[in-house]
Amino acid sequence: IEPKATGTLENTAYVYMPGRVDDENPSNNAATDVTELTPQFDLQITKSDGLETAVPGEARFTYTIVVTNDGPSTATGAHITDDVPDVLTDVVYTSRITGDASGHTASGSGDISDTVTMGPGATITYFVTATIPATATGVLVNTARVDPPDGFSDADSSNNAATDRTVLTPKIDLQITKTDGLDEAVPGG
Repeated sequence: IEPKATGTLENTAYVYMPGRVDDENPSNNAATDVTELTPQFDLQITKSDGLETAVPGEARFTYTIVVTNDGPSTATGAHITDDVPDVLTDVVYTSRITGDASGHTASGSGDISDTVTMGPGATITYFVTATIPATATGVLVNTARVDPPDGFSDADSSNNAATDRTVLTPKIDLQITKTDGLDEAVPGG
């Protein structure tokens, strides 16, 4: 059965009497089998920025989000979301596909919210680039999700969300200088 197939599979077989022979009961000369098609798939997602720690205010960094359909059926109408933390600025992303996938946003800014179709073995990879402002503190936590199409369940829902945690480690270089502008001073002056 084609992975994209939906609905019901109906097949009828017939038997006919040869030549001039009469069939005593022609009402049983056909048999129909009806099978309801129930798509099954295992959508999976991973997310990482490749960092355990990051310095606020330094160069931009990139999250890599990989969404895969492990099949065996096509997932039509799966939802991919990534709500980036409010602390991040200048958030932009690009994406690419491998295999039979469609509906992804090739490039954009801010949060990701795509409704996609993914055949078995298909992959959508997002590259999300952002800046951590110099004032940011704490732990940067970001979760991306892939949810099955409405009305369907995933074969293994334990891998439908991926969270990346990066500890923010501010780096500072405080400096001080002091001078009175004099080489000599007169006591009492």
